[in-house]
Amino acid sequence: MFMVHVTGSIIVVVGSVLLVMGYVTSEAMVSQPHIGHYFDATIWYLITGITGILAGSILMMLETRN
Repeated sequence: MFMVHVTGSIIVVVGSVLLVMGYVTSEAMVSQPHIGHYFDATIWYLITGITGILAGSILMMLETRN
């Protein structure tokens, strides 16, 4: 049970870092309005970050039965 919670916590932290990276790169795009679209990496950072936060949260809420 302990390892599931630790793994979930690590996934939440990694997801948060990816989400922040995606947010920062999306804000950098605002300073360049002539481009008008996000890079593929930005979208993947945002999607992966949100998915990581959700998956890690679910893992931390799980109760393993022994």
